Amino acid sequence: MLVFAALVFLFGLHFYASAAASRKIFPRRLILCVIVLLMVFVRPLSAAVEFVAAGTVASDAAAITPALPSGIATGDILLLFLETTNQAISIANQNGGTWTEVTGSPQGTGTAGTGTYATRLTVFWSRYNGTQGNPTTSDSGNHQLGRMVAFRGVVTSGNPWDVTAGGVDTVVDTSGSIPGATTTVANTLIVAAIASGLPDADITTNYSAWTNGNLTNVTELTDDTTTAGNGGGLRIATGEKATAGAYGNTTVTIGTAARNGMMSIALKPEVMYWDNFSTIALGNIGSRTQVSEGSSQITLYTTGNAEISADNTATARLTKAGGANLYTEYKLQFDGDGVSQTGGSTVDFTSYDSFLSSPAAVTHITGDDAVQVTLYVRASNYANEVADAGTYNATQTLTVHWVGP
Repeated sequence: MLVFAALVFLFGLHFYASAAASRKIFPRRLILCVIVLLMVFVRPLSAAVEFVAAGTVASDAAAITPALPSGIATGDILLLFLETTNQAISIANQNGGTWTEVTGSPQGTGTAGTGTYATRLTVFWSRYNGTQGNPTTSDSGNHQLGRMVAFRGVVTSGNPWDVTAGGVDTVVDTSGSIPGATTTVANTLIVAAIASGLPDADITTNYSAWTNGNLTNVTELTDDTTTAGNGGGLRIATGEKATAGAYGNTTVTIGTAARNGMMSIALKPEVMYWDNFSTIALGNIGSRTQVSEGSSQITLYTTGNAEISADNTATARLTKAGGANLYTEYKLQFDGDGVSQTGGSTVDFTSYDSFLSSPAAVTHITGDDAVQVTLYVRASNYANEVADAGTYNATQTLTVHWVGP
């Protein structure tokens, strides 16, 4: 389970009492001035998009059925890359899944069906539903070459990409330059693919030397060619983009000179982050039985389910030097119920040592990626007691954990 954010609250309570208070007898009036300073670590956070596996390559002069990758789980993103002789191809049998063409696809060049160097890259995507089977393509005409790859940690609703880019190389040569784009979110995984009109061979070493100075950990995932029809090649790689911004072109060396169709897809990660909290100021406590309460509100942005836990150690209890303490309670409330809006059930005032000992669930509702979270604190004397005069402090740490789709 990933820890995505830590919220730290410092509560400083200052007591003023008569001399009688220091002799451990009840004064007729106790003035308790409460000052709460709130400190928050705020930073955008996201889960990393991860490559899961690639399915078995499929190629033929007739329709093909590319295999699902092994080890996939519900919610994983499937990308199906197809190379043809610049001929249109579709998913003829979705086999229980929902397949949609990626924005920017297809990218083709050359005389369709007969050109020696003709090629087309077509890309479809699906969010794995846990039961779907291998899809079958249409027969484009000359041949089809296809391979499916799976990714995890991608945004759980809507299109899985932030941006895409595509282009063709009409010059027959041994270099490819896959167009880049400009991402708008951090921690994207760039999937770069190139389809070539040659070789007319069955090898797995046709492409090499992937390079992109704007990406880290550039890694080849697949390298496939086919002898079906006029032949062709297909290669897929990934690179990491930690910050939002331009990622430029990805270059690759091709073993056999060819024309190319190319695309890059910036997969968008699951995201979770907090806004800033404002300072909490509690009112004065003017008697032994009076209670002082305050709150602060933030917005939690999340594209998946989460849970929030708290610190239940003595650190979260209002305590002064020497060991005296106050009765300290916390409460958590959401503006959504987790049914029609992203949110969850209110956790009522609970003693510091058991507050959120069972984490509060935040249920994400598709289309609603923001929930207001309000934290309340309540300070009082223990029953039939008056706290010693002095300054009381506590540190409460709330942690939000990613749960999933």
